Parts: sequence; C-alpha cells; structure tokens
Amino acid sequence: MTTITSTLTIKQIHSGDKQMISDSGKDALKRELEKLDTPISLKVFTSKVHCPACEDTITLCKTLTELSGKISFEEISFDTQKELAAKYEVEKVPTIIIEGTGIRYTGIPAGGEFSAFVHTLVMVSTQTTEIGHLKEKLMGITKPVVVRTVVTPT
Repeated sequence: MTTITSTLTIKQIHSGDKQMISDSGKDALKRELEKLDTPISLKVFTSKVHCPACEDTITLCKTLTELSGKISFEEISFDTQKELAAKYEVEKVPTIIIEGTGIRYTGIPAGGEFSAFVHTLVMVSTQTTEIGHLKEKLMGITKPVVVRTVVTPT
C-alpha cells in the first residue's frame, strides 16, 4: 500500500488554507487512483452550520474526482435533506458513504486517515481485500452487525 497523506491540519481548516494535497502528493494520489477498476460513487453529507471540516471534505472529494474519472460524489445537505440523512443513518457531519458497500467515513479523512481512505476506495473498486483468512470467519456471521473503527491522530 502506498502511503499518501493529506497535509491538512486542524489549524489550516480554521484558517481557510485550501492547499490540502501538495503537487507531488497529487501525482502519487493519481498513480494510486489509476488502480481503480470499477466506478465509485460517494454520498457526502455536509452542513453549513457548525461544521468547519465540511467545506474541506468537499474540496477533498472534488480533488479525487479531478484525478480520477472513476470517482463521483454527490453533496447532500444534512440540514435540509433530513429524510435522506435518516435513510443512510447519518448522525454526524461530514460523513462520506461509499455507495453499495456499507462503508462510511465520519469526519474528514485528512492526515494519516487519508491513505486508509484511498486504500479503501481501491479495495472497493477492485473488489479485493487484505483480510485473508478472516474472510471465512466473517462469511460465517449470520446476524447483522455494526463494526465501527475509530482512528485518531494521537
């Protein structure tokens, strides 16, 4: 897995600095996104109220679509499209849903999380995983489960 990081920090979010990915980072990201086989559609729930990371999340998604024709996204207002937010069980913003997978990212996938986010997009598009022997065990689960992974920069 290639490590690609968004250089965005919390300080930059609040200062309005939108240079989220360096030019060399964009080159590495484009190379990674060339691995995509099938198109990926993202639903991105945002809010205009009390969400300093929402605008930056949209900027990040726009960058992904600019670098790969296989990624598209739809911005959905958490404030005005409450029925849709309820349908997708969105409780916090920003939330990025990878359509058709049950995979979602809550919060902006910046810094160290960005590489994992891109890797997830590649695995979804190529229908590959790195879970190996765990796949059989997971296939044996017969009841609905919710798996939440929390990643923090600390």
